[in-house]
Amino acid sequence: MPSMTEKKFTLKRMKVKLFIKFVLWITVIPFIAAAQNDAKKSVALTAIQYATADRAGDFYAVAKAGIYKFDQELNQIASLAIGEPTLFDTGNGVRMLCFTKKDKAIKILSPTLQEISSLELDESIAIDPILACSSGDYGVLVLDKADWSLKVVDTRESTVTAEYKIEVQGQRDYTFMRMYQNFVFLLNSKTGIEIYNKMGKHLKTIPAEGLTAFNFLGEELYYYLADTLHFVDLYTLESREQKIDGNNCKSVLLTETRLVKIFPSKLEMTTLSH
Repeated sequence: MPSMTEKKFTLKRMKVKLFIKFVLWITVIPFIAAAQNDAKKSVALTAIQYATADRAGDFYAVAKAGIYKFDQELNQIASLAIGEPTLFDTGNGVRMLCFTKKDKAIKILSPTLQEISSLELDESIAIDPILACSSGDYGVLVLDKADWSLKVVDTRESTVTAEYKIEVQGQRDYTFMRMYQNFVFLLNSKTGIEIYNKMGKHLKTIPAEGLTAFNFLGEELYYYLADTLHFVDLYTLESREQKIDGNNCKSVLLTETRLVKIFPSKLEMTTLSH
């Protein structure tokens, strides 16, 4: 039975989580609708797949020809030419990850997109690796289609330190993967976002057929579909929605101060006025 100290600690953590959630909703969400008529800044790129942001609020566009980094004013500050990157993960903000399925290879990158190290996923690690994302400071999580397992790989030793079979749900067409707050998120184009614990147990599927990307803001997952931003609390699973005029964009990237619409050939940024 939990001690009084443990109960107080748990209660304190719950209060902190509720406070963070409250701050996000009073400082971000109310300004999304209002910002849609504000001045916008855009930058042109070719064949953009999706975009993400790091902890500092800088943006990264993943395109067919490589990865492009932008500051919060949408000025390009770095790039990496790499053919058809399958997945890019900003990780802890210091060590970033780029996985290319066709090469079965992972590159660990600096915040300026300079290569720090690389790892080939040979059959001693995974037979048919289709996705890979960051897992801790030096770990990589690999999805092996050969047996639908999640392999935890130590990039310093190039060895598998743990392996878990996932409880695959129905039709499988996995296009994106992230590990966040000790949960594994798999994007299945046939069903939506599948959520697993770090041992591969299926917890929930968020229906969103045809979705191309999702991101996180604090303790919430969010995604854009049909002119609507959907937010899901990772702990209570409470959901919220915010209508926006997407202008037929592919997806939307959100930080505490910026809203970026991702189109196939450009990024369009609006500042959220606080």
